Amino acid sequence: MTSIDSLPSRIRLTRVKLTTGPEIAIADGLTVIVGPNNVGKSALLRELFAGLVSEQNVFGPRDVFRSYEAQFSGTADDYINSLGGYFARRPPGQYADGYYREDTFKLPSGILPLSAIRTLWGSSDIGLGRFGQLFALYLDAANRLEMAHDAPSCNLLGGEHPNSPVQHLYASPALEERFSALMERAFDMPITVGRVSGNRITLHVGSVDTPLTFPPTEKYIASLRSLPRLQEQGDGVRAFAGMLLSIITGRYGLIIIDEPEAFLHPAQAYLLGQLLAEQHVAGTQVVVATHSADVIEGITSVTTSQEVSVVRLTRKVKSNHVAQMHPDTVRRLYQEPLIRYYPILDGLFAQGVVVCEADSDCTYYRAVLESCGAADGSLLPPGLGVHFTHCSGKARIARVMTLLGAARVPAACIVDIDILQNVREFEGLIEACGMHPAEAVGYRNSIAQELERDRVRVKRSVTKERAERIFSSSNSEFLAAGELRDLKAMLTPRSAWSEMKQDGTAKMGTEAACAFNTLDDLLRERGVFMVPCGELEGFHPDVSARSKSEWLRIVLEERRYMQSTRACELLRGVTAFVASRQ
Repeated sequence: MTSIDSLPSRIRLTRVKLTTGPEIAIADGLTVIVGPNNVGKSALLRELFAGLVSEQNVFGPRDVFRSYEAQFSGTADDYINSLGGYFARRPPGQYADGYYREDTFKLPSGILPLSAIRTLWGSSDIGLGRFGQLFALYLDAANRLEMAHDAPSCNLLGGEHPNSPVQHLYASPALEERFSALMERAFDMPITVGRVSGNRITLHVGSVDTPLTFPPTEKYIASLRSLPRLQEQGDGVRAFAGMLLSIITGRYGLIIIDEPEAFLHPAQAYLLGQLLAEQHVAGTQVVVATHSADVIEGITSVTTSQEVSVVRLTRKVKSNHVAQMHPDTVRRLYQEPLIRYYPILDGLFAQGVVVCEADSDCTYYRAVLESCGAADGSLLPPGLGVHFTHCSGKARIARVMTLLGAARVPAACIVDIDILQNVREFEGLIEACGMHPAEAVGYRNSIAQELERDRVRVKRSVTKERAERIFSSSNSEFLAAGELRDLKAMLTPRSAWSEMKQDGTAKMGTEAACAFNTLDDLLRERGVFMVPCGELEGFHPDVSARSKSEWLRIVLEERRYMQSTRACELLRGVTAFVASRQ
């Protein structure tokens, strides 16, 4: 690939300004725009392209995009010479469309004189006119389906330059081999370029087992004829091929792709994300708007020399907001296991994220949110979409909150009350949420001193009540292994921390309860919500189960989650916090 530094001349889009004021810095490599639905991602890309290819100062109404800034390096003539390798350049003379006194580029929409490029060179005003069609390519869900269709032949011997991605494959066996290998990686189907179809270049799915010679042998022609055509494949294959061809041929300085995941299965969307990050030609900028966590995960799964930036676009009322991750931040995410193996990046496409300790917590709180919100209509603020995610334990929540903060995603976390037991974990979490430990550690220590003062003794009345629940839960003649474990645990003196996790704040002394309430208010202001009844099971203490998964099954099947006032109140605070951070 050509190094950016070695390019004699290029145009680089540097900044896009939105109608409501915010700006987006465009990376030199890949810029990915994410965010919830209906915030203007697709409209931004459409309006940006319309602005680039419109005549100067002639641009229609726009909802999201206001203007752009571009950087021109080198000379117009150097740029024109580089275009000659990708677009059909004609000398002066008489043509079917008229007589021209200077060299021109023939475009699908008309003719572009070289003087027009020289006139516009260095101008950052709105509108490059037809010149913009040589600089930028816009791929929406419809037009990329046709990118890899059969194309007219190219008379290389007569001096014609390839003028489409398919013609570039025709002219370059090395590019054909690269394209074929990538298509085989995505769909397990290599691609063969048909060079024996007269005035057409055909693309075929599969390999020919006979080498091409001139003239071609009958065996070769029969083998090629037996292969299905690429343009006859499904939408997913054709869309992927169209985007891939546009990226690897390097014809344009800027490629704009809206919803690249359309028509693709998750595995293909993931692979496309990888290819977007690692395969596009140096000197070509790619701007993508996506709703797919698979695309994002693919992008962040590879190490690339290309600059990558992720932009989160949101909207409150009629005003857009931009949160942009620096390329260095994105690079640090590449090797982050929490990003790779947990469903955290889905939060980029929601208004906010709620981080829990385990998947079972997420399931329970989602059920409560839906049921309580449907009952009173006020639990979830209008238009607020919340994504629940987890990281298998409270020890990792601080790291997740840090990552979400780097992505500028409004986030809250729900943790069991024993987060207070491990001072290191507690301080790490509140620091990740923007709180200095000194603001909270005094209250935490007051609670800890009371809880650690005495060893909790086994209470006769409590043990009797719990044992009766176990014996009455089954008519089996013998106790199950889980029941034996529960009975043994009842007879074992536990720490006050264990009691608090099971019973919440109910058994705290006056001083500790006062410290807890003050601390709880401080933490909620930073998005940390402690379960008031100690742990998840405390919302339904009457449900007896051998494991958390069995407890959750019973709660869901019997719809007990619909009766949890305390859980509703907790989630009301969580969603209000997320809404306030929009």
